Amino acid sequence: MVKANEPVTTFIVGGLPPETQATMDSGLRRTTADALSLADEANATTVAAILRRVWTWQQGDRKFTRRISPTTAESKALLAKHPEIRRSAEIALRTRAAFPHIPQSALGTAHFLFNAIDPSQCAWFFQRLGDGVELSSGHPTLALRARVTSERAKEGQIVWARHLAYLVSAWNAVREDRPLTRLVVRPEAPVPNPK
Repeated sequence: MVKANEPVTTFIVGGLPPETQATMDSGLRRTTADALSLADEANATTVAAILRRVWTWQQGDRKFTRRISPTTAESKALLAKHPEIRRSAEIALRTRAAFPHIPQSALGTAHFLFNAIDPSQCAWFFQRLGDGVELSSGHPTLALRARVTSERAKEGQIVWARHLAYLVSAWNAVREDRPLTRLVVRPEAPVPNPK
């Protein structure tokens, strides 16, 4: 070291395959987003956040309160199994840009879940959630937009799981063609299953 005026012995390794970069540390633990970014994954941070929430959902945690997260390897395996999560990230980013009151990870997780049920209705739901066009009084998507807007204005922040619960509740009402003027979710209730 220069300041200590002492020599330091070190070594350099070369010729390693590119995939080893994801497991190399530089003092801080690499996140899944870091690993995806190193692999040139588009929207790496959003994709990683959605992967974490989808993985948690698949573990059966409907309250999102357990402090467990997938490893980078588990996240990559989930993305390999469900490459459509990339599209969910794109839709989440687009919807968030138009309607900035719901986190991208909640939007992307909801999109992934809803798209597996009905891709056409899912596309319509997220388009209307973003732009608010053609939503008459009593429409569940309008109730969703009003609820998160007013709640964020009043409380500043909404618990993440409640965002997903609002999204699923509005989606289920749309699917059932059920009018909804006011969206209410019990604070401690688990996120309902999308239908």
